[in-house]
Amino acid sequence: MKKTIVFQGDSITDMFRPTNDDRYFGSGYANMVVAELNLRGEQNRYYNRGISGNRSTDVLARVRCDLINLQPDVLSILMGINDIFHELELQNGVSAPYFDRVYRTILDMVREELPDCRILLLEPFVIKGCWTDDPPQRWDYISRHTAEYAAIVKQIAADYGAVFVPLQDVLNEAVEKLGFDNVMADGVHPNAGGAKLIANEWIKAYDTL
Repeated sequence: MKKTIVFQGDSITDMFRPTNDDRYFGSGYANMVVAELNLRGEQNRYYNRGISGNRSTDVLARVRCDLINLQPDVLSILMGINDIFHELELQNGVSAPYFDRVYRTILDMVREELPDCRILLLEPFVIKGCWTDDPPQRWDYISRHTAEYAAIVKQIAADYGAVFVPLQDVLNEAVEKLGFDNVMADGVHPNAGGAKLIANEWIKAYDTL
């Protein structure tokens, strides 16, 4: 059956997608997921609605136009890292308790209007090195809060009957085995190798729906 699949989030999802042409999905994991499902012969509709720099509050602000109005059968969300970084760099972040409430509000709206939508919640992650550990106290802050926000997402997935997609350990192990430059473009954004790892985990989760 033909499904509508929506990818929602920030720059890790966006990955330079064209904003005016839904035939293309950027250069990240969303594009690799679409490629895999296309090669399986699935005739789905796909929308990448990730926007670089978005926090959870920004996703909430556009939840109707960039999510609900698209009527997804499958919704994928990866967000949280900008909620942390914007506080660190701009004092304009989203605290952990508020992140929890905003995320739940988004899912409440989805559940109310799209009760049959299946949901994948991807774990926010960060990798040490290439800006995230310079100065060292930056890493302490980022890693601690990313783990906190990841735990929130995991709990939300359990509470809403969504599928939690773990990413932090997968990327950590890949970096340890293959080296940082084969997985990450920087401490936040994966390169092609990291994007493929995320896509692999996404597909595993999708196959459980």
